[in-house]
Amino acid sequence: MAEISKNFEVDARMIPLLGDHLIKDPSLAVFELIKNAYDADAATVYVDFIDFDDPNKARIIISDDGTGMNLETINNVWLKLGINHKMKSLLSNTRTTKYHRLPLGGKGIGRFSVHKLGRKITLHTKSENDPEISLKINWEEFNRDVALHDIPVVIETDLKYQFAPDQTGTFIEISSLRDEWSVGQIKNLHNSIASIISPFKNKSDFNIYFNIDPMPEGYVPPLGLESIREFALFHIRGVCNEINNRIKYVYEYKFQPYKNMLNKISPRYAVSEYMDIKVKKGEQIPDTLKGIGKFEFEFMIFDRDNYVIKLYNGNKKDLKDYLDQNGGVRVYRDGIRIFNYGEKGVDWLSLDVNRVNSPTKRISNNIILGSINLRYPDSEGLIEKTNREGFIENEKYDAFTKIVASIISDITLERNKDKDKIRMYYKTSKINKNQEDLSSEFKELREMINSGESKEAIDQHIKYMEFKYNEFKSSITSAAQIGAGLSLVIHEVEKGISSIRQLFEEQYDYEIIREKVYDISKIVDNLSGFIRNDNKKKEKLKKIVDQSIFNLQIRMKRHGIKLSKVYDENISGIEIDAFRMLMISITNIIENAVWWTSRYSEDKMIYIEITDRINGNPMIIIADSGPGFIDEEEYLIRPFFTRKPDGMGLGLFLANEVMEGRRGALRFSDSREVQIPEIYKGAVVILDLGEHNA
Repeated sequence: MAEISKNFEVDARMIPLLGDHLIKDPSLAVFELIKNAYDADAATVYVDFIDFDDPNKARIIISDDGTGMNLETINNVWLKLGINHKMKSLLSNTRTTKYHRLPLGGKGIGRFSVHKLGRKITLHTKSENDPEISLKINWEEFNRDVALHDIPVVIETDLKYQFAPDQTGTFIEISSLRDEWSVGQIKNLHNSIASIISPFKNKSDFNIYFNIDPMPEGYVPPLGLESIREFALFHIRGVCNEINNRIKYVYEYKFQPYKNMLNKISPRYAVSEYMDIKVKKGEQIPDTLKGIGKFEFEFMIFDRDNYVIKLYNGNKKDLKDYLDQNGGVRVYRDGIRIFNYGEKGVDWLSLDVNRVNSPTKRISNNIILGSINLRYPDSEGLIEKTNREGFIENEKYDAFTKIVASIISDITLERNKDKDKIRMYYKTSKINKNQEDLSSEFKELREMINSGESKEAIDQHIKYMEFKYNEFKSSITSAAQIGAGLSLVIHEVEKGISSIRQLFEEQYDYEIIREKVYDISKIVDNLSGFIRNDNKKKEKLKKIVDQSIFNLQIRMKRHGIKLSKVYDENISGIEIDAFRMLMISITNIIENAVWWTSRYSEDKMIYIEITDRINGNPMIIIADSGPGFIDEEEYLIRPFFTRKPDGMGLGLFLANEVMEGRRGALRFSDSREVQIPEIYKGAVVILDLGEHNA
């Protein structure tokens, strides 16, 4: 058997292919060259756009004061494809001499992104104690049927063109630009360049300057973060770290109203406790920061509601335009941005999608400016894609997005406490206790579904929702039980129906519509089960509690939760009216205990007691070994306030409604106050049935 040994050969067209397909956006191509300056230990980079209004003369110049390159580096690094000298520095944690940086690049092909910008390149470079070097490349010469090594690159040495004897750095001029640039495109490029360094950093050892010559008439540079910082109402700064083998995060929160709001609303400052990561039902909680590392985060949240924006004293259009262009959460590693997180239209944390389902309680990309600040090598599990458009979507990236989403969810809840105050003082209420019947809305929704493809599941949800909503509304109207809280819930349902109709009109994805319909169905289902005409029925308290436990017995067993019951026989045998409402309330509270203890408690224990030993009133004490409450009581009983990712925020609100309707009380305590074992150090909820209800 004969063996023949052959080597791969590279066609010259490989270079244009890398240039065209490696980077799809010209702004990212400029970013790659700026990153090279960062890796060269530069303090300053200049990006000059010259004669953009003349396609024949237009050129882009990128120059820096970094270490530059000598002839050996040009030959053995710059002119070699895929050379891994930067990756070696990363793996060995070898940092630059002056600013102690780790390289941002690592694949050895980023410099070919200049092909995306223009057909010709002229490079001048000088390193310390070495002569200046120059080379010129015409990329059009590589569009031939020849081997790559057959196209020479001419290098000139011993020049004195760009650099003084004591200077170092690199100068790259790109000409014969591939695209004609409009003023709008240049402004977008300017904006992208300004975003490379985190705007939240007070000082940086790496500075980028952008210049246009000639300056277009009427050109207004992009606003900087400092120019709008004071108009953010909510400011957050925090850190995420691994503590005792659990991922935790802590943050400072500051609510700063505008000056013309201070006569009604006061500023508020809060420091969170160390918080656990919370994920949606069925998702796995990340258990380690390995490959992600400790990271800092900072957010500014704005309010764009009309009744708030009119209180803003600055240029309202400039503020809205800035947020539309720059809103979102960006990711930085060692102070340099990872594209394309935070770019317009990139909803990597599903903020916009989630806001569609709950517009008054969620934030969207166009009202938040945020940064996540990673460090290398701690974050080595987050690997950049070759095309520089984010991280590879591996296991570490999935964990990273869940962690950041959990942080934003908790911060949003904190913000909502103050947002509710703003809404109370400045928004004209449109809640009406005599709401119009929604039959026509339900009918219109069904017609929209049926006019397109068959969507039986959504149709069934809407039919069910219509039936349950009207059942609930009839009950509360006849019983005259509607109050401000319930009125708000009803209003939320009606807004939800309207938003579903709007989603159909704007032809949103059916999966988003289905989720929205399902969410509103859950609210209606909670309400319809909450009120039934059972006031004349009586049931023993023990049976009500045991039935509530039975409803969740399988879940408790599946999660390995230990239940301890302490019943005072003299109290547990009394008969209670309106038992269904009480049973639903008890079930909701136990369900909350199951959720929190199953995820955040090693002991996984729940305690339920029927007694009158506290104040002589019959009461039910439900306690658990979970993390407990971190919010004030006024927020715990507010409708739609919840720290559970999939929660509706109605359980404690409805339980409080039941207790007040019975002339009792819903109270929150701790294990010491109610004198139960200290193992139940988490949430302690008391349903006080009142002295006249036995």
